[in-house]
Amino acid sequence: MGKCTKCGVSFVGTPENPPADGLCKYCEIDQLKAENGKLRKALAELVGASTKQELEEMETGLRLMPGVERDKIAALNAVHALQETAAP
Repeated sequence: MGKCTKCGVSFVGTPENPPADGLCKYCEIDQLKAENGKLRKALAELVGASTKQELEEMETGLRLMPGVERDKIAALNAVHALQETAAP
């Protein structure tokens, strides 16, 4: 039995689901959510859009804009990733 290094709760890991960095499953989920939020914020700042409407407008603009196809595809992938990970 181990103790969570963040909240101190006792927990038991299993071979199929060992504890990550000494964290209980709840603190591990919280950590992953925080990391996801940090990455999402950085990507939104890079793309210049974060709301559903802004992302839809950005996608439309990218599709109509002339330019290097490879660059447009990378930007569209970023917009799609933000759309897929948006809060409901």
